[in-house]
Amino acid sequence: MDLDRSTVIAGLKIKVIRDAIREMARHDGNDSGWTVTSLATHMNISPTHAEWLSEILVEQRILERKPPPSWDRNPVPELRYALGEYGTRFTLAPHAQAH
Repeated sequence: MDLDRSTVIAGLKIKVIRDAIREMARHDGNDSGWTVTSLATHMNISPTHAEWLSEILVEQRILERKPPPSWDRNPVPELRYALGEYGTRFTLAPHAQAH
């Protein structure tokens, strides 16, 4: 999987997205996924934008939705995301050089 550097998803450059998803996955030590809020904070975008991006990546099977973990005591738990079927390949893919 080579990624074209000029690709834009949800208004963001592919490298920015890849780096953010890689970082979120790296910190997912207990395999509970991450929330839209944490992704938004990390990327410095709005939660609405982070949710839009996450859902696009779910459609492409780069991310998958996860249920809230059993330890989450939030009365209204947030939807969580984790690497999907193509997530690892996406985070490790080199960027194709522009010619």
